[in-house]
Amino acid sequence: MSKHEVGAELRAELQRRGCALGAAEARDLARVLIDLIADGLLAPEAKELESPTAYNMGDSNYTEEGSK
Repeated sequence: MSKHEVGAELRAELQRRGCALGAAEARDLARVLIDLIADGLLAPEAKELESPTAYNMGDSNYTEEGSK
């Protein structure tokens, strides 16, 4: 019985389509992307950086000690 490799089906489909990267190619791509991000040449779109809506906007029940 052969051992099932995680992602084998996805890799096989990507290879069939000519889109799969080998391990060395994936590492090289990761290094290039990290360098581009570090140099400020690659960044997510501004809309993706917006803070999520805060839902707990009610009054706080917090009181400092001694202020009762």
